[in-house]
Amino acid sequence: MSFTIKLDFEIPEHRIQKLKEIGKECKIYPFKRAFRFKSGFVAVDGKFLRLSKDLDEETLKVVLEILFD
Repeated sequence: MSFTIKLDFEIPEHRIQKLKEIGKECKIYPFKRAFRFKSGFVAVDGKFLRLSKDLDEETLKVVLEILFD
């Protein structure tokens, strides 16, 4: 289970590359880019962000810092 958020802006490629450094890239339809972690996943595509409910709190904090800092 997961939920999707529509942002007011597109996620820049340099931030997506940082996610690639901490997670394993995978495919989660219909998103173009997704990253798996020890627990859960994050998927990004343009203005859309999909977060797994299984993400642990520490991983979620790191992902949000990468995407919105």
